[in-house]
Amino acid sequence: MAGALLIDINMENVSQFIGRFHPLLVHLPIGILLVAILFDAMAKTKRFQQLEGAVNMLYLLGGLGATFSCLTGFLLSSSGDYEGSTLLRHQWLGISVAVVSFVIFYLRGKEVYQKSLVAKVCPLLLFIGISITGHLGGTMTHGDGYLLEYAPAPIQTVFGVREVQAEVITNIQEALVYEDLIVPLLREKCYKCHSDKKQKGKLRLDSPDFITMGGKSKTAILAPGLPDESELIRRLHLPVSDKKHMPPKRSEALTDAQVQLLEWWIQTGASYDASVQQLPQEEAIKSVLVGLEGRRSEVLVEEDTEYPKVKINPADAKAIAALQAIRAVVLPVGQGNPLLSVNFINVAQTGAAELALLEPIREHIVWLRMSDTDLDDSELAQLATFPNLTKLYLDDTQVTDAGIGTLTQLSHLRFLNLVGTQVSYAGLAQLKGVPTLTNIYVHRTLLSSTDKKRLMAELAPIVVDTGGYYVPTLVSDTTLVYGE
Repeated sequence: MAGALLIDINMENVSQFIGRFHPLLVHLPIGILLVAILFDAMAKTKRFQQLEGAVNMLYLLGGLGATFSCLTGFLLSSSGDYEGSTLLRHQWLGISVAVVSFVIFYLRGKEVYQKSLVAKVCPLLLFIGISITGHLGGTMTHGDGYLLEYAPAPIQTVFGVREVQAEVITNIQEALVYEDLIVPLLREKCYKCHSDKKQKGKLRLDSPDFITMGGKSKTAILAPGLPDESELIRRLHLPVSDKKHMPPKRSEALTDAQVQLLEWWIQTGASYDASVQQLPQEEAIKSVLVGLEGRRSEVLVEEDTEYPKVKINPADAKAIAALQAIRAVVLPVGQGNPLLSVNFINVAQTGAAELALLEPIREHIVWLRMSDTDLDDSELAQLATFPNLTKLYLDDTQVTDAGIGTLTQLSHLRFLNLVGTQVSYAGLAQLKGVPTLTNIYVHRTLLSSTDKKRLMAELAPIVVDTGGYYVPTLVSDTTLVYGE
């Protein structure tokens, strides 16, 4: 028909559009029904008998509101972001609340009801149903134990929400990487949105099968052996302002040690049954692993020696925002800590203009990753003036021996990655003047075999990591065998 306006309607989108009104609609019937229960009890006294006429109407309106809430809730659940026993209990209890509301409305018109035990039991059951349904809804939205998270310990114990502490890791080398190290990390940081209670983006991370399955796009989130190409790691490194950054902005970010642990697990093949001692370990990950020994597996924090103890005011928010605008990742090194970790992994180019953005927060930066950028010696000299720098990643940059000498100014430098740079023995020998340095990574540099041995001896006790690791094939690995 000429002039007709054709609209391509995606019914799935329409369903989700209506479903997302559920959080808005659900609170109205809750309020109405709670007032109905209160007025019902008060109307039984002589003083408030005049409320009797309003109670029936409140139960009816509350039941109708609960019905619309159930319908929108059902549409919302069809997104696949929620599933499991918590959803089913929330769903059926919500339906029960609506049904009980209509039953009370109907029975209140019967004279026999007012004088029966049912008149006392039904409002009580309705109140209990509303409370449990609301609690389950909050659990799916905010995570298990949200309501009583900050309640006193005795109350948490009574309601059974205190989790049993995991066993202390007495020997880190014998620990299972996935079960003892990765699972507790995912439980702490990821299960709130990606477990049996909620599946944001249809992604679950609470079992190997679900991790392998991926999310809504059915794309694998792990690329064994390639952490930088793994979607899980990529999203961790996105700017906090990016809506795809994980975890979401409102949640506590992973620590640097936790990110290192995940990257190491993926780099070594993302095995689900290997022990720590079966996997190759660079010095950087060894320090993280040692920090876990003797601690409960839920705990993964940075050692105090990872950054200097300095008293400093929080960094300027505008300066951080300017860095995030060029897609640099700026994160605190710990909750409530003003010191910062800055990562240029997503920055398109690195020049004088970009480095100038670091100046306002130069005293706050303790960990700086400039990996795979075009940073050169003149720009490195600028970074060498950052007083509290302890970790510096310069791998695959344009740095040479000429710039290495400037790093002797860094009085807190502990970790230095020079992999894939044009540095030689002459430049690296200058680092003997950095007393705090503990680890240097020099794989794919200009060092000869003789230079490496000489450097290890001269810089001791500094650990000089020359790379070239061999990753063993485990029985659990999937391999391809080509025949004739």
